[in-house]
Amino acid sequence: MFLSRPGRTALALTVAVGLLAAMPTATARPTSPVAGPVDSAISVTGRAVGHLPGDRFPQWAGHQVRLSIDAHAAAGASAAAGASGAVGTWSAVHSEPDGTLHAAFGGTIDALAAAGSLAIMHGVVTWADNPSNPTLQMVGTPVAISVADRPTGDRVGFTWGFAGEPVQTRQAHVPFFALEQSSLTIRGTAGGPRGGAPGNSAGLPERHVRGAVAGTTPAGRYELAVTADAGAGAALNAGSGTVRFVQRDRHGAVTSSFRAGVIEFDAAGAMAILTATVTESSEPGLLGRRVSFSVYDGGSADFAGWAAPVGGATVLPGQGVLPTRPADQGNLVVRTR
Repeated sequence: MFLSRPGRTALALTVAVGLLAAMPTATARPTSPVAGPVDSAISVTGRAVGHLPGDRFPQWAGHQVRLSIDAHAAAGASAAAGASGAVGTWSAVHSEPDGTLHAAFGGTIDALAAAGSLAIMHGVVTWADNPSNPTLQMVGTPVAISVADRPTGDRVGFTWGFAGEPVQTRQAHVPFFALEQSSLTIRGTAGGPRGGAPGNSAGLPERHVRGAVAGTTPAGRYELAVTADAGAGAALNAGSGTVRFVQRDRHGAVTSSFRAGVIEFDAAGAMAILTATVTESSEPGLLGRRVSFSVYDGGSADFAGWAAPVGGATVLPGQGVLPTRPADQGNLVVRTR
């Protein structure tokens, strides 16, 4: 899974990961597992290790990050409705190449949504040990973590409130960080992506999305067409392209339609997130507003998700929701290289 000032998205991610890399492993406080219900309908559990990619985080290239997650939510917390009432803990330890702690922090989980092999969770920092930047206020700030539990290699993404990024419920960055060792496991009742191409493990590669998908929703039917591109090394807010969206009722009548220009674009593995500004719309209130689309290239089983500024909701730059809407027609392709 965006900032009110899009240019700060990449910077905030960089700062945040640097903090992780700085966590000293010797002094890190482990987060005790929460005694969540073993029969919880939604859960994300496990540990993972990876090294930060130089393309996305040049100043911390090769620094090790260790993650631990133990999160659970009851059956009523569906991905489509927005999860709540979750319990759990998470922790992150970032070490420099010589093993020195760069930073360590962790906290609690209070919201969790899962669909297929993808999950988004939200929580709060409750403890921190940050010798690299001891004056940074971390405790009490919100976080969002995304997870992709894939047979071809797990991935995570993170949004840190202490790094200047706003956190909106159900939104998070695309899982961009490829893990080398991982036992992260997602269990959920909602259908969703479970496969797809492995993609590129490097950060911020050349990235492209092409295609159209259509599927049925409780309200009727959606149609989505996407064209987006970003060059190798391009920042998250350097994407370009267009998104066309149509929602129809059960009788086929158009209830909402708009065209939007892509302003932020990130992709990793089979998933992409696009933030766009509405330029044409059947609803005047959407003109000039931000919308967000998440797409998942599952081969013969594509998925989409979206967030629009309705009901007082805010769409943040660079962050998306889970792609929970299956397509029964489509030729979507997410490509990174």
